[in-house]
Amino acid sequence: PEAHVGGIVGPLELGTIHPELAQYLTTTQPGQLEYPLPVQNWWLIVRLEKLFPARLDTVMRQRLLQELFDQWLSEKLNSYSVASRCN
Repeated sequence: PEAHVGGIVGPLELGTIHPELAQYLTTTQPGQLEYPLPVQNWWLIVRLEKLFPARLDTVMRQRLLQELFDQWLSEKLNSYSVASRCN
């Protein structure tokens, strides 16, 4: 699929990609091309095209609130499940 867009993938959030690739992208500058990067069983040639810093706008705030709520609910359901098994 990348062939249709000139090999460009993204934008992607760093938390959604392989940790080694994320680490590389946080230490490189836009436009910088380095040696092939080994990631698990692959060799990647990566160039950071552009960096979009995160902003706490209304959409991001709502997303973070939803993630926190989902996490809280999951913990409550798990604790309820464990407590019901013990009784």
